[in-house]
Amino acid sequence: MISKKVISKIHWKFVLILIFTIIPSLFILYIILKRQIESPQNQIEFGG
Repeated sequence: MISKKVISKIHWKFVLILIFTIIPSLFILYIILKRQIESPQNQIEFGG
């Protein structure tokens, strides 16, 4: 019984660590890709 509780605590810590590393890294990747796509070099200028 005691070992199962320890395993479950370790499991939840592992899951929390993954969540707190994967979500920010995906957010940073999204920002980098968004800036790359919207950079002035890649945009088509419409001017008169």
